[in-house]
Amino acid sequence: MKTFILFTMFLVSFASYAGDKVCSEQTGAEEVTGKLEINTDVPKYLRGATITVHLADGRETTVPAEKFKVVPRKQQYLTTRTERSKVTNCTVTETELVLRRNRVTALGGRGTQHGVETTTTTPTEVDISSKTGFVGGLQYQRVLPVLHDRLSVGVQGQTNRTGSILLGIDF
Repeated sequence: MKTFILFTMFLVSFASYAGDKVCSEQTGAEEVTGKLEINTDVPKYLRGATITVHLADGRETTVPAEKFKVVPRKQQYLTTRTERSKVTNCTVTETELVLRRNRVTALGGRGTQHGVETTTTTPTEVDISSKTGFVGGLQYQRVLPVLHDRLSVGVQGQTNRTGSILLGIDF
């Protein structure tokens, strides 16, 4: 039984492979324009203070120092930055799909090697025996383009003269 499990693990690792994919990368850059706001806190010595501005026509305007410096405390600058983006697209090639349509499997284990042997000892008694030992086999499967490439059919033959027809669904 240990040999069968090791053999099965070997076949599974041998049969699994990474398929070829065609990948393309697209790199783009886009200029984004935004506003940068700079807020500054009022120094302690200016809290409660006022700013007086003498206008050109002779009038005076007084404003609180918490809201204004010489320009408004909330300043906005127009900035430009470049955002870079990278997109990778991978597609499965048609060659890979064709390669994945066929599956060949070797199998082995312990079982009946030949048919049943009978020996008549008396008219009311019959001895039945069969020889057991290693049984090997080979299997072929093909994925059909039915049910979105999920249906497969196959045949299997074993060294103990056993044949099988297979019908399966991948999930």
